[in-house]
Amino acid sequence: MKPTFINGFSNNFSGVKMNLKIFLSIIMLIMPAAASANVWFFYSVNCPHCHNVMQSGVLNNINASVENYLLDFSSENQEKFMQVVNQYNIPAGVPTALVFTDDWKNGRVIQGDRPIIDTLQSVVEEYSGIPSLNTTAENKTVSRVMQDGGVTKVERNVLSDLALVMGTGLADSVNPCIMAVLGLLFATLSSMKSDKKDMIILGGLYTLCVYVSYFIIGLVIFAGAIMLVNQFSFFAMNIMWIAKMLVAVFIVFAAAVNIKDFFWYGKGFTFKLNESQKNKVIKLIKKASIPAILLMGLFVTIVEFPCSGMMYLGIVTYFVSSGISPLLFLFYLILYNLLFITPLIIITLLFIKGKSAKSIETFRLKHRRQFRLIMGIGLLLLALLIVVV
Repeated sequence: MKPTFINGFSNNFSGVKMNLKIFLSIIMLIMPAAASANVWFFYSVNCPHCHNVMQSGVLNNINASVENYLLDFSSENQEKFMQVVNQYNIPAGVPTALVFTDDWKNGRVIQGDRPIIDTLQSVVEEYSGIPSLNTTAENKTVSRVMQDGGVTKVERNVLSDLALVMGTGLADSVNPCIMAVLGLLFATLSSMKSDKKDMIILGGLYTLCVYVSYFIIGLVIFAGAIMLVNQFSFFAMNIMWIAKMLVAVFIVFAAAVNIKDFFWYGKGFTFKLNESQKNKVIKLIKKASIPAILLMGLFVTIVEFPCSGMMYLGIVTYFVSSGISPLLFLFYLILYNLLFITPLIIITLLFIKGKSAKSIETFRLKHRRQFRLIMGIGLLLLALLIVVV
């Protein structure tokens, strides 16, 4: 038989439990029901960032009602997505997740694979159990970590970026096409018995023109890629992916041509000035004037872009697809082009130090196969990087 005080405690405890149940029931009646979070997820078939979100499992592990909207084949889904884009004034890019309670116009947008994977759970928890409020500026706060055009902005590893810029810039700099024209300039002017000081000035102007021309081309490629992504609305990620693959194909082709030239130089298709173009360059050189040399630099830059531009096109495409900020890209572009003209600066310095134009040209011809091989290998590695990222 239990002691009396224990029986009394048990009876009192039972009473407490009963009163607690009644108390909780009353609280549940007078308090608003916990709100259930809703998630709309907009994605595209060919978007690698969308696949990252789906493969992460974050959409399956959150305590919310999730509706997936595929944009590629449904005009209804596209219309719904554009309503969200206009309501929240966001870039029309995927992946996009909208979290809300009972009113989709009063929610929060998250865009980009990493932001969705990293923050969707916490945003859903924030919205769960919170009654819907009237639309306010605070409720419309957009939580997105994106660049314009729907390209995810990721945490950048500046050291890796610098290594990539320096590696590709130096590999691209051993371009025999650009170096050949400078050697041709010095050789032609030497045969004309031109003043050495004038030759150095004209060589420097040619180098400067190549730098400025390539720098402007880089800006145009960057701006064009951003505009392309922006203009194609919810197909932004598809367009970027297709552009990356096309660039990768061009780069592999250019790499194959350069590697071929290491073994069979000049056989079949090759990147070099043809006789007609070479004659035009010589005519401009013989004028020995500043406008003629600047025109020659621009002409060579345009004509030889298939030879020297594939690596350049590839690196710009890589940075656009990785969501780099324009300011940081500008810094990388300046650095890349400085590295690109390094051989031209070295050739000019050698000429200043007394090396003859003939000896410089002999050195270039002796090692042009190795230059092609370096370019080819660099292009292959860059194409691989573009496909993987």
